[in-house]
Amino acid sequence: MSKIKYLFFVFFSIFIFIFIKIYQHNLIINLNYKKQKNQKIINDLKKEKENLLICFYKLKDQEKVKQYAAEKLGMVPIKLSQIITDTNLI
Repeated sequence: MSKIKYLFFVFFSIFIFIFIKIYQHNLIINLNYKKQKNQKIINDLKKEKENLLICFYKLKDQEKVKQYAAEKLGMVPIKLSQIITDTNLI
């Protein structure tokens, strides 16, 4: 009888060990999927950042700013004769 209990315990222990290893393997696979998903999100955000920087530097171009100011806002460069100075400062 003791031999049967011992064999049952050994088989049960092996079964539990196998179950734990399968569960552990599934956890690792799920974490790898999450890692890949997060890495894809990071890569997409990096591409978007690069595109936004390109757009930013295009908009920051001095010629474009002058053109926008002249066409849309009606601004013109000032002339030296338009500058009024106050020489009566103490």
